[in-house]
Amino acid sequence: SIYGDMDNIIDNVISITLFDEFKIRSPEKVLKKECNILLGSYFNYVSKNESHLLIDKLSTYFEEKENKFYIPHPMESKEYFHFIERLPQGVLAEDLILELGQEYEKVNVYGIASSALFNLLGVSWVNVYTLISIELTDNCNSLSKSLVNDGGSPFYIE
Repeated sequence: SIYGDMDNIIDNVISITLFDEFKIRSPEKVLKKECNILLGSYFNYVSKNESHLLIDKLSTYFEEKENKFYIPHPMESKEYFHFIERLPQGVLAEDLILELGQEYEKVNVYGIASSALFNLLGVSWVNVYTLISIELTDNCNSLSKSLVNDGGSPFYIE
């Protein structure tokens, strides 16, 4: 399993590591303090109400953050969060985040419970934050709560 000590459907599970931290980070390089990444979502799919309500609240939450980056969801065709530096599409979110880990001591990744967030839980210098909100569908909030149970941290926009 790539998910470490998490429950699995079978008992005899062997854990494998997706990321070799020694190869990812150069120990002699001086790093900047921290950055903040917003992982995009397919907003019409995850929004319980009008998607612009969710996007407006996320925009307000991220306005004050420094060193911020936005990784759009591959299925999302609309442009959001123009005030955040946009990272290139066509590359896995995990790879983009690992690249930023070569520049920053801590990488704070914010998103709506996704496989990318689950995949990054075991990386020591990544803080995983998952949204819990009245603007999200019940399924999304349930997945976010599972992510929190597995080691992520919640964040709120209300």
